[in-house]
Amino acid sequence: MYRQTKEEVTDIQDFPDMFCRLHHFDRILGSDEVSIDFVLDTDTDRIYSPSE
Repeated sequence: MYRQTKEEVTDIQDFPDMFCRLHHFDRILGSDEVSIDFVLDTDTDRIYSPSE
């Protein structure tokens, strides 16, 4: 899903919206009430689970 989306975007700033649209996710802004399960790092092309 990450690679497909990265190939589709021309401006990396559009990545989050495109990822959610292509793969039927809802975009949720970060807050103290939301825990992050995975990070999609478009600078390094790493996908990882953040440690606390």
